[in-house]
Amino acid sequence: MRFTPQSPFPADATIAEYPIYDRSGVDDDDAALYAPPPTMSAEVFVCHAGTCRARGAEAVLVEIEELAEAVGADCKVRESGCLGLCSQAPNAVVRTKTGRTKVTEHTRLTSLEASAKVVERATGVAPDLGAKNWRLEGLRAERARQHAKSVYHWNAALRGLKAPAFSNPELRQLRADAGYPDGITDAAPSAIAGYTRWTLEEVNAVSRHSALFSFRSKDLKRGTPHPRGRGRQPVPITWHTTLLAFVGANGEGPLPWVERDYTPVSTARDWERGTVDLLVKVYADGLATSWLKAVPVGAEVWLSKPVKTLDVPALVADGGRAFRPASVLLLLAGTGCVALPQILAHRDPMTKLSISTPKRDQLKVPVDVVLSCRADDPLLVEDVAAWCAEEGDAAGLRNATVLVTPAGGGPPQFDAAAKAADAVLAASPNAAVVRARLDGALLREAYARMPRPCRVVVSGPDGFNAACRSALLDLVDDADDVTILAA
Repeated sequence: MRFTPQSPFPADATIAEYPIYDRSGVDDDDAALYAPPPTMSAEVFVCHAGTCRARGAEAVLVEIEELAEAVGADCKVRESGCLGLCSQAPNAVVRTKTGRTKVTEHTRLTSLEASAKVVERATGVAPDLGAKNWRLEGLRAERARQHAKSVYHWNAALRGLKAPAFSNPELRQLRADAGYPDGITDAAPSAIAGYTRWTLEEVNAVSRHSALFSFRSKDLKRGTPHPRGRGRQPVPITWHTTLLAFVGANGEGPLPWVERDYTPVSTARDWERGTVDLLVKVYADGLATSWLKAVPVGAEVWLSKPVKTLDVPALVADGGRAFRPASVLLLLAGTGCVALPQILAHRDPMTKLSISTPKRDQLKVPVDVVLSCRADDPLLVEDVAAWCAEEGDAAGLRNATVLVTPAGGGPPQFDAAAKAADAVLAASPNAAVVRARLDGALLREAYARMPRPCRVVVSGPDGFNAACRSALLDLVDDADDVTILAA
């Protein structure tokens, strides 16, 4: 798929200057810009990354396909990787071409009417929702439920179900999997399918906003990210686990917990040995993190079995365009930095993961990183320095640029943190600290250094992810060269 629309970002623009907002509506003054002529060719890309799939993206794609077919338009509909708008899921992008390529984003596609607006933007024809007995709303909920079950998100899977629904044997089994075969209560269940208990051993603050939570478990049912034995070869992946925060009644479903995914900064080998470290940004008003920071050392929490995030070496999720990259560029911000240690472990999987991986599946290619952090929340800086110092074909990082952006405390705190990062990275000739935000010039320079084909992995807050994706469209050969992960 060739996907090279014009970026809305000026070449010298600072990415952070562009907030993410819902662009699915069109002002009257702009209507002429969006009205497609009858000869227009259009494609619709529906995000199928984790958050969007969890909110029914598979059914959204079916809705749009059927609505486009109903208006008789030449409109291709296909799934895509993450669009970087996870907080407004499910999402889609319409790509139209009438002499020039134009891309418009549609967010919060939570109804048939919203899907119809996507089709109208793509085809120029508004579907008549009264002309046919559309029966798609139930499909949306069912697809979301199936995805939630596949990643052990039982609260999300049970969302919206009423008591009579549990006369269905499949839904009764779903409630039993969540640990409540006889009815949901406020009490913690004795067993939850796909989860094991872990003991909180230690909490270490690493910045003003983030802390490292260390857990230990002796339960062999915790599983492994790399199953092997009995003739099976381990499949190289990056992975995450889901933590259950027992917050009581909540709006995310009927169960007394909320489900939050975390990518460990410790290795798969550590998990197999019964330990795991989670780097968590602790929000003062965060539902899950407010609960987690109150958990005393020695108490137990529930963590799921490992769930695949990306395939290695392609570094794509299911459905992405897989190729063996000649280089990898990582654009990370905030706790999105947790993607870094897992990816680098696959440069030397035998030593770091205790798995035998064919050399063709190891990341023996140049890996560069641009890491953006706030002055009051610098993360993994010491680790970046160590990875830059490694040598050989399994060396951690070829180049690293650490961007330090101002904190709310103002310039003194900003300068102090930047100087501290400078001191850590000073001995690394292939590392630098820049007191700036990621902008078009820095991005072009970083990408220009990468051998092709280059896999670009973006991981950070929603605004960072979406802005990076838009800016990258002018640089990469194919939009599917970019993998976006939610932090």
